Amino acid sequence: MKRLTTIVGIFIASLMIANVALAAGKPVELMMDGEKYIYVKGMKGAIPYQENGVTMVPIRFVTDKLGAKVSWNNASKSLQIQKEGIDLTLTVGSSTAIAAGNTINLPAKVLQKDGTVMVPLQVVSEVLKGEVEWDEERNIIIIKTPGKEIGAVDPYGRKIRTTNLPKNYKDYPYILADIPNSLYEMKYPYYREGKARVSSTLYQLPEFTQENIDIWMSHIQEYGNLLLNVDYRTIDDQWIRDMSTHMIKYASELEKSAVYKDLKQYTNWAIKNKIQIEGTLVPEPSMIFANGYGYYYVRSTVKFKFNNFSKSKQLIFDTSEGWSEEGFNFQKGVWYSGYVDFPIGTNVGGYWGPTLKVTVNASILEESQISKE
Repeated sequence: MKRLTTIVGIFIASLMIANVALAAGKPVELMMDGEKYIYVKGMKGAIPYQENGVTMVPIRFVTDKLGAKVSWNNASKSLQIQKEGIDLTLTVGSSTAIAAGNTINLPAKVLQKDGTVMVPLQVVSEVLKGEVEWDEERNIIIIKTPGKEIGAVDPYGRKIRTTNLPKNYKDYPYILADIPNSLYEMKYPYYREGKARVSSTLYQLPEFTQENIDIWMSHIQEYGNLLLNVDYRTIDDQWIRDMSTHMIKYASELEKSAVYKDLKQYTNWAIKNKIQIEGTLVPEPSMIFANGYGYYYVRSTVKFKFNNFSKSKQLIFDTSEGWSEEGFNFQKGVWYSGYVDFPIGTNVGGYWGPTLKVTVNASILEESQISKE
């Protein structure tokens, strides 16, 4: 069952921000009024994240949704936000905010990260009066504008649109407002003619229950969070065990499996090459495609940045045959983003419903459209 925590008032907001058990170093998804941050056009740079128990969010995303007037003072590195009686000033590097002349203490300093001003979530709930909920199971912060009606939504609270539809809209159970038509119209991976099936058909199968789909999406997202948040100073055998939890297993003991060897090899290389990555992989549950050869692909949004490496070689764990990072020419300190059809499968016969996991040769580079931001 989905666990939602609603934030009401200063006291509850402060407790939530300080004590919610988000995994350290884990990116956080952000959705406001039925639209996800990662899909919003023009939102480049840093992604929402949690550090030392404090959730940091890009303030521009929230203010744009609220229709607030925003002024940036480059000299003082301060941001003034005005809307319907709200007059808020935030200064980069400060752990206080000024609202209507009153000083408010924040649980962390306001930061400018990769050109994006990041603020503690407390600012949204206490000062800007947004209704904030925490969906623990899906690791997503949900913000709502009080009193705003967004219309029809999918099972996850995402806003559905019925106009300006993609050419292949019949392939999907519904079309979401925040996803561009280009993502819907992206070509499917190699498939078996006459055997491949699109989402609108797959959703009629008994295995495609809400519970099963949530399990599949969780495996992809957790795998992506591990794959794209590597730090050579902390990566170890626990990272290997965590990664394998979300992958199909073909051996009774992890240490005897081929995937263990591949993961161990990458771990050793990440340490030697001093690899540091941050990023996120966000699967879209309404965009699943069966290729007719036993694999299912989930169209996903990917975003990542390399903070450090010695050699631009094998920066991301990838065992797909015939594929490499050649041609991407990855650089340090640059955000890359795009879309990927991410493969999941099972080695279970009969009713396989909850057993789909990440395939052993999964890749975020193959079957993808990724470029610099």
